[in-house]
Parts: sequence; structure tokens; C-alpha cells
Amino acid sequence: CAADAADPDFAGAAARSRTVAENLQSYTIEASIAVASGVTGMGSAMTMDVSLRSAAVWPDRLANRQEGTGFVVDLGTGPGGSWLHVGQLGTVYLGPAATLTRDLEGAGQFELSAEKVYNFYAGLADYVLPAEPAAVGEPAVETLTVGGKEIRCLVFTIPAEDGEPTEGQVLRGEGRAWYDPASGLLLKSQREIRTVQQGNPITQTQTATVDRFTLDQPVADERFVFAAPAGVRTVDDLDKLTNPDSMAGQPAPDITLTGFDGTTTRISDLRGKVVFLNFWATWCPPCRIEMPHIQTIYEELEPAGEVVFLGASSEPKGTVEAFLAKNPYTFPIVGVGEQDVAVTYRTQSIPAIFVIDKDGVIRAHLVGAQSEEQMRRALAKAGIGG
Repeated sequence: CAADAADPDFAGAAARSRTVAENLQSYTIEASIAVASGVTGMGSAMTMDVSLRSAAVWPDRLANRQEGTGFVVDLGTGPGGSWLHVGQLGTVYLGPAATLTRDLEGAGQFELSAEKVYNFYAGLADYVLPAEPAAVGEPAVETLTVGGKEIRCLVFTIPAEDGEPTEGQVLRGEGRAWYDPASGLLLKSQREIRTVQQGNPITQTQTATVDRFTLDQPVADERFVFAAPAGVRTVDDLDKLTNPDSMAGQPAPDITLTGFDGTTTRISDLRGKVVFLNFWATWCPPCRIEMPHIQTIYEELEPAGEVVFLGASSEPKGTVEAFLAKNPYTFPIVGVGEQDVAVTYRTQSIPAIFVIDKDGVIRAHLVGAQSEEQMRRALAKAGIGG
């Protein structure tokens, strides 16, 4: 297939690529990603290869496998049910068959909700030519061999982001994108990533290559069957994938929480209201990351009085007060016993959020820093918001 005047410029190519994706009813893609990274100026780079194999049929078939050295992720849904297996966690979610969503922008986000996970574009989004950043200069023409066929592609140059990275910051260097005008897919891409870790400048080059693909062709149902590996722990809720000991669905244990003024509250005293209970500590970076999100939701919901927000810490009162003097959050902060956190609420890692419904039943149990959207979804399980 020739690179022709159908897509004379980058904007036209990106628009066509998106249109193709929006109208697709099925696809299969096999691809590979090569990652080379190392300390800038320090000789040879470390390399990692990842293989990807994806298939989907709208509206209820998906099979997506990513595999590399030391990791594997299996995601899908079919006639026999849905699954999500993350090898490093040693757990696999097995549930009822899922209906797919179509969210091209959200396909790269990894959030444990059915709406985000079971996305028709889960295996396709990386091969849709993005409109931003816009390419510079005139495209070259190169021929790739994909699935045994020679395909002439437009090769766009993607400009580098300005500046030099600081500690923890990621900047993208110049890249190239091999676009097939006939299929509308991005068949190859290469981009340099620059960052600084512990004072060391790190350069990483990522090269993604499509090995074979089909669009709007029949896909056998055998592709959408999954057998859990031997020895992995099976869970029946997506939230339990990263937290298999989740207390969701259980009555909330009755513990005592102490305010800075010495007043005490028991969880059982709060029946009739939804409780948003967050275990945290001043020394915990992930706790500090999510606290602004809690504050935002608290300011929105507090006037209605339906939700009681409690940030519970087992640290000394003076330590917490010193932290709040510099970080003036207004949602209620209370003290809690270490045994109540570690044993009664089975919390070995913080932050940990428990959303308790009006009847005193835990409806969400989240471990690790959560986004505002994840917190809102947790509250929705107790009937707050949508």
C-alpha cells in the first residue's frame, strides 16, 4: 500500500488514524517493544524486550497479553467470563463476562474499575497516531515489512520537549512515527525519554514495532479464553487484585478515634452516615500525595452532612499538629491506636482508605495513593455521588 496524497500532512494523518479507530469493530495486533536505558555518558545501555498480543471484537470480546522479562499481564473478557492477571502480584481476578467501553484517551490508564480496564482500545491505543505534539518538517517515506507484506509509510518527526529534566521529571526527546496511510495505524514509533534519578541523568529509548495486524476481520472465539496459571491466588473483585485481603463487604470493626481536643468517637456512633476513613502518617509520601484529593472531596461533600471524613494517624499528637501547621487541611484528623490499624483493620501498608456505608458495612478498601477519581468511585459504592 502506498503512502499517497490521502494524508498529505500530519494533521490529516492524525485525524484519519482516529477516525479509523472510532469506526473499528474488531482488530488483532502483535507487536514488540524494545527499551534501552542507561546513565547518560556511561557506556552501554540495559535493554528489555516486551511482546504484546491483542485482539478485540466489539462489544464483548477482548484478549490482551503483555510479557517481558520478569513480568506478564493478561487482560480480557469472552464467553466464559473476564480476567485480569498481573504476574508480579501472584493474583488473578476472575469475574463475569464484561461489556467493553470505547475510551481512546483512557486506554493507557491503569485503574481498577471495569469501565477503565475492559476498554475496546486496550490493545490498540498505542498504534493510533496522536494529534499532539504535532510533527515538524516534511515526512519521509520508508517501507516496513509487516506480516510478510511491504508497507510504505509516512515517517513523521516528533519534536523534543524543551529544557533539561530535573530530579524525577520526565522529558521526551525527538521521536519518529511510521504511519501507514492505508490502514490508518502507527506501525512503528521511536522516542527518547530523559529523566534524572538520584542525581544521575537517565536516557531511555523506546522502540515499538507492529509485527502483524488485521482490522475488521473475523476473530475466533478461541482467542477469548483464559486459564489461570497454577499457584496464583484467585479473587472475585477487581479491588482485591492488589489487595487480596480486602475487607470490602464485611462489617466495619468498631474502634475508638480520638480528636485533638480529647473527644472520642466510635465507628458505631456514625451509623446512618457514610464514613470515609483514611489511615495515614506524616512520614508517608503516598499519604501526602493523596491528601489534597481528600480535601477537595471533603470541601464539596461536607456541607450536605452525609459523609463523615476521618484522617486517622497513630503518630504522637505533637507530630501531627506540627504537620498540619504547615499543611492546613480542614477535614477532621484524629488519633488511632496502632493495634486498631495493623490488626483490627488489617492495614500493613498506608495510606489505606475504608469507605463504610450507612449500615456499617465496608464497601471499599483501598491501599496505596489514590486519585480523586478513584476516591469518588469508592464513595459511589456506598451511594455517594455517581
